[in-house]
Amino acid sequence: MRFVVLGIFIGLLVGCGTTPEQEKLFRQRTIQTSIEKFEKELLNPDLTPEESVILREQVAIYRSQLSEDTMIQYLLDYVSANPTDPYNSFYLYRVARVSEERGLTNLGIQHYRRLVTSYPDVRWQNQSIHFLSLQRLVAIEGNPLLRVEYYQALLERFPNQIDQGYVYYHLAQDLEASGRYSESIRAFESFLRFPNTTITGVPDVHYQIREKLSFHYSNKSWLRPDLDTLISQVKSAISSRSGRNLLNLQAKVNFFTASWFQNRNDVNSRPDFNLMAFLYNDSRIHFAPQVELASDGTEAYLRTWGWSPRIPTWFLYFRQVDYPADPLIHGSWEWAGILLGESL
Repeated sequence: MRFVVLGIFIGLLVGCGTTPEQEKLFRQRTIQTSIEKFEKELLNPDLTPEESVILREQVAIYRSQLSEDTMIQYLLDYVSANPTDPYNSFYLYRVARVSEERGLTNLGIQHYRRLVTSYPDVRWQNQSIHFLSLQRLVAIEGNPLLRVEYYQALLERFPNQIDQGYVYYHLAQDLEASGRYSESIRAFESFLRFPNTTITGVPDVHYQIREKLSFHYSNKSWLRPDLDTLISQVKSAISSRSGRNLLNLQAKVNFFTASWFQNRNDVNSRPDFNLMAFLYNDSRIHFAPQVELASDGTEAYLRTWGWSPRIPTWFLYFRQVDYPADPLIHGSWEWAGILLGESL
């Protein structure tokens, strides 16, 4: 009833032509009255922890109407003065959320991390504060080393509340970015246990990861240290019609044969392709004197022709190997596929 009367009184003041400054002052006094009311109730020694946190949340809400800085300082001061309060993680979560919403991402990260690592978990409105905070941390933390820690915590503590495949995929990527390659391989293997997981922007993600793992466990004997060496050996094998040498130069994992219009990751681009039948045909096979390099220098195409009357032109596709797990292999080159027909 008191707040209804105050609302009517504010309306009467506005109707009587009060100034904006007077309205602001009256509003601040009303808010302060509410704060004092709830703070007085908090002095009751018989309150349960659950009752106390509800009252303190009301104080924080009213203080935020004065200013968000006032609310944040109130909660931080309380946590500092009451380190054993079981709801401290909730108070810090409120601070972290407000900080994040104000664009103070680093401050939000600081408080999320503090509550997860230094205060026991608590449930608020039937949700774990640690779980909510870990979700925010993996979303806004820029350091992959720290995200690894948060993804691992989600898997260990909340396996039934997450898409484990999604978490394993991103954990693997962050482990790889952090230079922890053997751990990233194990995480990618775990990801494959969840075939129904989808990754936005990577429609064939399971296929790609299987190929990544196949390459990791292969002997990689077909790799050459530089593009010139690889091109020279491929040309020599074609000129001499040495089927054995040519097959040895083909990538043993992920080699494709496709048209320019076909998705190279399409399973239909990996047929049982008998290259030797074309190498030993009656016509002479020719190749361009120079390769065509992609703009970023990590891919190359060698135009060849004379393989078949039906599709005489083939572009042999070469790419630089991205495999930082082994510095001796990273940056080497492989013959990865054949693109049939003239280029687009």
